[in-house]
Amino acid sequence: MVILLLFYLNLPKPESSEMEEAGPPLKPPQNGTTRSSLSILTADVPCSSPPISPNNERILSPKPHNGSRSLDFTNETGPSSTNASMPESNIPTGRSFCIPVKDIQLELQEIEEHLSDLEKQGVEMEKELRQCEAEGAEDIFDTLMVEWFNLIQTKQVYIRRESELVYIAKTQYLEEQQPGVEGELRRLMDKPEHLKTAAEQQQEQELMEKLMEIVNDRNAIVVVLDEDRLREEEEDQQLHQMLENLGKKKEKSKKKSPMKKLFRRISKKDHVKN
Repeated sequence: MVILLLFYLNLPKPESSEMEEAGPPLKPPQNGTTRSSLSILTADVPCSSPPISPNNERILSPKPHNGSRSLDFTNETGPSSTNASMPESNIPTGRSFCIPVKDIQLELQEIEEHLSDLEKQGVEMEKELRQCEAEGAEDIFDTLMVEWFNLIQTKQVYIRRESELVYIAKTQYLEEQQPGVEGELRRLMDKPEHLKTAAEQQQEQELMEKLMEIVNDRNAIVVVLDEDRLREEEEDQQLHQMLENLGKKKEKSKKKSPMKKLFRRISKKDHVKN
């Protein structure tokens, strides 16, 4: 049973290949650790992503706006070489929330320290659980199991917050990039086609591809966050079920207590003598 629970203390953080291109190169962590989530952005980015709610609910992933487009590429002065419109995005364009990059980096550093402490506690608790299981000390074992589950739950909260901060930083980076790309692309598309140079036509095509990439990456963040939410609900349900099973086991062990059986046998003997 102890070996089975080791899986929950080493829960993997959500990863997605779709997210690899969503941000700039990450700088190495300052404290020599290897956790990539500590390295966010190398420069401050104008903030626009909503913060996390105090009860750890995800509010970064909004519901899609059906048919919404953040920019309509209508060229009134001439045809466009791309003849395309802005890729549809499920991300609203509002920019009213802010989490400075430095604050994100600081919180990630604090989370790293907390997770390191929890891992050390988990190692010590694992040794105690194995020892209690070998010695048959069920009462102590059950108490340690409750502490073990609390440790797992605390670690899950930190890991989820850590992952969410990374997504927020990537979203803010993409939001900072998008207006400049849109503005330059609009300028080129408003220019009559016969007046464009070959270099401008090439630049227009590259900007359109870049804009589509930004929109797709932002939509990918929404998808990943929704997948994370479903996965976390499943993890919480599994943990809750294990706690319930532990509670039932404790109640069952109390009913089958050797002291109670011994007391019942003594009572019966006394009753016969009387």
